[in-house]
Amino acid sequence: MEIHISEIARSRQFTRFEARLSQKGEEKVRALGTFASENNDYAVKQYETEAPELAPVGECVQMLPTPQYTLFQNLDLMLDPTCAGWITGKLTDVSQNKGYFSFRDGRPIDLFSLFLIIDAMPPAALATQGVTAWVPTIELSVNVRHLPQTDRLKCSLRTRFITFGLLEADGEVWDEEGNLAAISRQIAQFRKV
Repeated sequence: MEIHISEIARSRQFTRFEARLSQKGEEKVRALGTFASENNDYAVKQYETEAPELAPVGECVQMLPTPQYTLFQNLDLMLDPTCAGWITGKLTDVSQNKGYFSFRDGRPIDLFSLFLIIDAMPPAALATQGVTAWVPTIELSVNVRHLPQTDRLKCSLRTRFITFGLLEADGEVWDEEGNLAAISRQIAQFRKV
Protein backbone atom coordinates (compact mmCIF):
# COMPACT_ATOMS: atom_id res chain seq x y z
CA MET A 1 0.00 0.00 0.00
CA GLU A 2 1.30 3.47 -0.89
CA ILE A 3 0.08 6.95 0.04
CA HIS A 4 1.06 9.95 -2.07
CA ILE A 5 0.37 13.43 -0.69
CA SER A 6 0.67 16.63 -2.71
CA GLU A 7 -0.13 20.26 -2.06
CA ILE A 8 -2.71 21.58 -4.51
CA ALA A 9 -2.98 25.27 -3.57
CA ARG A 10 -2.00 27.73 -0.84
CA SER A 11 -3.35 31.17 0.09
CA ARG A 12 -3.23 33.39 3.17
CA GLN A 13 -6.26 31.64 4.62
CA PHE A 14 -6.30 28.08 3.19
CA THR A 15 -3.97 25.28 2.15
CA ARG A 16 -5.33 22.37 0.06
CA PHE A 17 -3.83 18.88 -0.14
CA GLU A 18 -4.63 15.73 -2.06
CA ALA A 19 -3.83 12.21 -0.85
CA ARG A 20 -4.04 9.10 -3.00
CA LEU A 21 -3.96 5.63 -1.53
CA SER A 22 -2.85 2.93 -3.98
CA GLN A 23 -2.72 -0.81 -3.55
CA LYS A 24 -0.81 -2.99 -6.04
CA GLY A 25 -0.48 0.00 -8.36
CA GLU A 26 -4.24 0.71 -8.43
CA GLU A 27 -5.72 3.83 -6.82
CA LYS A 28 -8.26 2.82 -4.15
CA VAL A 29 -8.97 6.08 -2.29
CA ARG A 30 -8.51 9.77 -3.08
CA ALA A 31 -8.89 12.37 -0.36
CA LEU A 32 -8.89 16.16 -0.60
CA GLY A 33 -8.29 18.35 2.43
CA THR A 34 -8.62 22.08 2.87
CA PHE A 35 -7.03 23.49 6.00
CA ALA A 36 -7.71 26.96 7.38
CA SER A 37 -5.02 29.11 8.94
CA GLU A 38 -5.19 29.30 12.72
CA ASN A 39 -4.31 32.98 12.51
CA ASN A 40 -7.57 34.15 10.97
CA ASP A 41 -9.65 37.11 12.08
CA TYR A 42 -13.08 35.54 11.66
CA ALA A 43 -14.99 36.39 14.81
CA VAL A 44 -18.45 35.41 13.51
CA LYS A 45 -19.78 32.27 15.14
CA GLN A 46 -23.42 31.59 14.40
CA TYR A 47 -25.30 28.33 14.84
CA GLU A 48 -28.82 28.19 13.42
CA THR A 49 -29.34 24.81 15.00
CA GLU A 50 -28.19 23.09 18.18
CA ALA A 51 -26.72 19.76 19.15
CA PRO A 52 -29.24 16.92 18.85
CA GLU A 53 -31.54 16.50 21.79
CA LEU A 54 -30.78 13.12 23.33
CA ALA A 55 -32.18 11.06 26.14
CA PRO A 56 -29.94 10.79 29.22
CA VAL A 57 -27.07 8.34 28.64
CA GLY A 58 -28.57 5.82 31.08
CA GLU A 59 -31.73 5.55 28.95
CA CYS A 60 -29.87 5.01 25.67
CA VAL A 61 -29.30 1.70 23.89
CA GLN A 62 -25.69 0.58 23.76
CA MET A 63 -24.35 -0.56 20.40
CA LEU A 64 -22.58 -3.81 21.27
CA PRO A 65 -19.58 -5.21 19.41
CA THR A 66 -20.52 -7.86 16.88
CA PRO A 67 -18.43 -9.80 14.36
CA GLN A 68 -19.68 -7.41 11.62
CA TYR A 69 -18.89 -4.24 13.61
CA THR A 70 -15.67 -4.82 15.55
CA LEU A 71 -15.24 -1.04 15.59
CA PHE A 72 -17.50 -1.01 18.62
CA GLN A 73 -14.93 -2.95 20.64
CA ASN A 74 -13.16 0.43 20.95
CA LEU A 75 -15.93 2.96 20.41
CA ASP A 76 -18.87 3.26 22.76
CA LEU A 77 -22.07 4.32 20.98
CA MET A 78 -25.18 4.93 23.06
CA LEU A 79 -28.12 5.32 20.66
CA ASP A 80 -31.08 7.48 21.61
CA PRO A 81 -34.05 5.12 22.19
CA THR A 82 -36.22 7.07 19.70
CA CYS A 83 -34.07 5.81 16.82
CA ALA A 84 -32.67 2.52 18.12
CA GLY A 85 -35.70 0.38 17.28
CA TRP A 86 -34.02 -1.00 14.16
CA ILE A 87 -31.87 -3.14 16.46
CA THR A 88 -34.98 -4.98 17.69
CA GLY A 89 -37.10 -4.70 14.53
CA LYS A 90 -39.19 -1.67 15.60
CA LEU A 91 -38.73 0.74 12.71
CA THR A 92 -39.52 4.47 12.78
CA ASP A 93 -40.82 6.96 10.20
CA VAL A 94 -37.62 9.06 10.22
CA SER A 95 -34.26 7.89 8.84
CA GLN A 96 -32.08 9.16 11.65
CA ASN A 97 -29.61 7.72 14.11
CA LYS A 98 -28.38 9.86 16.97
CA GLY A 99 -26.51 9.21 20.16
CA TYR A 100 -23.41 9.65 22.27
CA PHE A 101 -19.96 8.56 21.12
CA SER A 102 -16.87 8.08 23.28
CA PHE A 103 -13.92 5.72 23.47
CA ARG A 104 -14.40 2.71 25.72
CA ASP A 105 -10.97 3.28 27.30
CA GLY A 106 -11.81 6.94 28.08
CA ARG A 107 -9.12 8.47 25.88
CA PRO A 108 -9.73 11.97 24.56
CA ILE A 109 -11.11 12.72 21.11
CA ASP A 110 -8.52 14.16 18.70
CA LEU A 111 -8.66 15.29 15.08
CA PHE A 112 -8.31 11.79 13.62
CA SER A 113 -10.93 10.46 16.03
CA LEU A 114 -13.47 12.87 14.53
CA PHE A 115 -13.05 11.26 11.10
CA LEU A 116 -13.50 7.82 12.62
CA ILE A 117 -16.55 8.79 14.67
CA ILE A 118 -18.33 10.66 11.89
CA ASP A 119 -18.15 7.53 9.72
CA ALA A 120 -18.93 5.07 12.54
CA MET A 121 -22.59 6.00 13.09
CA PRO A 122 -24.75 3.19 11.70
CA PRO A 123 -26.53 4.21 8.47
CA ALA A 124 -29.54 6.41 9.19
CA ALA A 125 -31.65 4.43 6.71
CA LEU A 126 -31.58 1.46 9.10
CA ALA A 127 -34.06 3.33 11.32
CA THR A 128 -36.77 3.10 8.62
CA GLN A 129 -35.58 0.18 6.50
CA GLY A 130 -34.14 -2.18 9.10
CA VAL A 131 -30.93 -4.18 9.02
CA THR A 132 -31.82 -5.77 5.70
CA ALA A 133 -29.98 -3.06 3.77
CA TRP A 134 -26.42 -2.79 2.43
CA VAL A 135 -25.19 0.84 2.55
CA PRO A 136 -21.59 1.19 1.28
CA THR A 137 -20.11 4.69 1.10
CA ILE A 138 -19.48 6.13 -2.36
CA GLU A 139 -18.35 9.59 -1.29
CA LEU A 140 -17.77 11.19 2.11
CA SER A 141 -17.03 14.85 2.85
CA VAL A 142 -16.08 15.86 6.38
CA ASN A 143 -15.64 19.43 7.60
CA VAL A 144 -13.94 19.80 10.96
CA ARG A 145 -15.03 23.02 12.64
CA HIS A 146 -13.75 22.81 16.21
CA LEU A 147 -11.73 20.27 18.17
CA PRO A 148 -14.01 18.83 20.85
CA GLN A 149 -13.57 19.95 24.43
CA THR A 150 -15.27 16.89 25.93
CA ASP A 151 -14.52 13.15 25.76
CA ARG A 152 -18.12 12.29 24.88
CA LEU A 153 -19.77 13.65 21.74
CA LYS A 154 -23.37 14.11 20.63
CA CYS A 155 -23.81 12.89 17.07
CA SER A 156 -26.60 12.62 14.55
CA LEU A 157 -26.88 11.17 11.07
CA ARG A 158 -29.97 11.92 8.94
CA THR A 159 -31.08 10.65 5.54
CA ARG A 160 -33.96 12.38 3.77
CA PHE A 161 -33.90 10.81 0.31
CA ILE A 162 -33.49 7.22 -0.88
CA THR A 163 -33.87 7.09 -4.67
CA PHE A 164 -32.43 5.05 -7.55
CA GLY A 165 -30.36 2.95 -5.18
CA LEU A 166 -28.64 5.97 -3.63
CA LEU A 167 -29.03 7.97 -0.45
CA GLU A 168 -27.48 10.99 1.19
CA ALA A 169 -26.64 11.19 4.87
CA ASP A 170 -25.94 14.44 6.70
CA GLY A 171 -23.98 14.15 9.92
CA GLU A 172 -23.29 16.47 12.84
CA VAL A 173 -20.86 16.00 15.72
CA TRP A 174 -21.07 18.28 18.78
CA ASP A 175 -19.18 18.26 22.05
CA GLU A 176 -21.14 18.37 25.31
CA GLU A 177 -20.32 22.06 25.76
CA GLY A 178 -22.41 22.86 22.65
CA ASN A 179 -19.54 23.41 20.20
CA LEU A 180 -19.97 22.10 16.66
CA ALA A 181 -17.01 19.77 16.07
CA ALA A 182 -17.70 18.47 12.56
CA ILE A 183 -20.29 18.11 9.83
CA SER A 184 -20.43 15.58 7.03
CA ARG A 185 -22.22 14.73 3.81
CA GLN A 186 -22.16 11.16 2.60
CA ILE A 187 -23.44 9.62 -0.62
CA ALA A 188 -24.00 5.89 -0.31
CA GLN A 189 -25.48 3.02 -2.24
CA PHE A 190 -28.67 1.54 -0.85
CA ARG A 191 -29.62 -2.01 -1.65
CA LYS A 192 -31.82 -4.50 0.13
CA VAL A 193 -29.97 -7.74 0.81
